[in-house]
Amino acid sequence: MAEVGKSSSTPYSAEQGGAERPSTTSQEASATAEQSNQELTAFVSNLLKEMQTRFQSMSDTIVGRIDDMTNRVDELERNVQELANKTSSNDLSVDDR
Repeated sequence: MAEVGKSSSTPYSAEQGGAERPSTTSQEASATAEQSNQELTAFVSNLLKEMQTRFQSMSDTIVGRIDDMTNRVDELERNVQELANKTSSNDLSVDDR
């Protein structure tokens, strides 16, 4: 047990010269934290790019399908109109008899 008034020895105490120079452990932790931040930033950036690419691909697919459906509906409307015209012309010719 340390006596009152005397400081206990720590890895960075003045007795060992630790207080006179910067802590290498602190520098290493700072460098590791910086590297972790850079890795996290790169990971998030790549993830966002991948998500944007996937979103664009899905968006293009959906727009293409909507265009196809629009063309099919337009063709169906033309066919229905043709049938309606034929039916009305047949009704007129039956009424003329």
